[in-house]
Amino acid sequence: MRVEPGGQEFLDAMARRKQVDPTMALLETAIKATAKGGIGKLRQRSRARCRTTRSTRR
Repeated sequence: MRVEPGGQEFLDAMARRKQVDPTMALLETAIKATAKGGIGKLRQRSRARCRTTRSTRR
């Protein structure tokens, strides 16, 4: 059985995670940046589609 940490305990663990394992912290940063970039591209595409759809309806 796994016990989830409480609010303050979770925040403390997140604050010290970079000091405990710097390699994993670097990997986490790279994964976050990749995910944010992918989300940005998806948003760009959806905006472009909305613009082309609106202009063709006129």
